Amino acid sequence: MLDPKPLPPEKPSLDLNRRTPALTAGAASPTDLSERLRAAVQSLPEVDLFSPNWPKYRYVAASTRHIIFAFAIGANTLAFRLDLRLHPRALASGATAYDECGEDWISFSGCPENWPGTDVESWASQAYDYARAIGE
Repeated sequence: MLDPKPLPPEKPSLDLNRRTPALTAGAASPTDLSERLRAAVQSLPEVDLFSPNWPKYRYVAASTRHIIFAFAIGANTLAFRLDLRLHPRALASGATAYDECGEDWISFSGCPENWPGTDVESWASQAYDYARAIGE
């Protein structure tokens, strides 16, 4: 099981991550959503999970090579950084654009049980692959 780590100070300053921590400031992510993200990335190599306060679940983010590729925020939102070519499929699956974080972000919001066609593990894996590609 992945254990969340505090985010080192240098990571949020990366241009690719700059908007994500500001957006998540003061937010809360409930246990089940955070655990769903943790389970989705558990089998991926070289992934760090971090939260400013894991017991209070302000938010939980997943990164690889210092690039945030997914996060859980609020009561019912999972966000993923995806290659723009995957956006039409994500939007058709019930996602919405998450432009506050950048043009390559989408999110699934609402009650997770009602997300039609949403395979969290698959979206997490594709977001991970994209982050590894842009982090090279």
